[in-house]
Amino acid sequence: MVNLARGKYHSTLQRSTVHIIPNGQTPLDMLEEEIIGQRRFSDRVCISDPCYDRGTWCGEFDLDIKEGSYECRTIVGEWANWGRRVWRLTAVHENEKVTKWKFETNLGVDAAMMSIICSVYYDTERHEALSDYRSNAGQTGHGFYSNSGLGDGSYALFCGHNDKNEIVALSVVFLYPDGVEESVADEDGMYSFSNEETVEILSKYAHCSVEQYVPTKTKQA
Repeated sequence: MVNLARGKYHSTLQRSTVHIIPNGQTPLDMLEEEIIGQRRFSDRVCISDPCYDRGTWCGEFDLDIKEGSYECRTIVGEWANWGRRVWRLTAVHENEKVTKWKFETNLGVDAAMMSIICSVYYDTERHEALSDYRSNAGQTGHGFYSNSGLGDGSYALFCGHNDKNEIVALSVVFLYPDGVEESVADEDGMYSFSNEETVEILSKYAHCSVEQYVPTKTKQA
């Protein structure tokens, strides 16, 4: 079970169940998508808060993917009085087409960061990512990293599959528009990714465009 008070993570996390506490906050500025760069991955990656050693239970290590060049992007924008935050971190194979998105797992965060690093290099390059904790996002020699939404907490990892059911895209969603999580929660503020309707609603935010992600304000000249 996750008790998710917009960035507060508790050790009772289960990998498919979330407890949300509505906060009524709304984005204050236009969201923007930023290209972080490209890196070549082998057939396995680690998706984890870089503060975690390989094998820590709330990270995803040695996930099988399709080898190749991946482009990393973030969606960033204002969130109430938290300032400019990262809403989503993605890495997508540059030569593959995603035909279906699936929920993979919930990822724990304790250092307010998330990384996607080629598995071969995770043990060394995670420290490189940690050393740049003041940046919204960046690259290691063989991976990417970013700040994690509102900091420590639990965040959903979605995987995009091609028509051969190979994983060709990774997306960690940190922030949803106000009311989205509440719309799938029960009267106790709980929702589970074992519910197909919940996955269908939330997985949209793993891959949709900035324009579809949330209604945005038009900046005044």
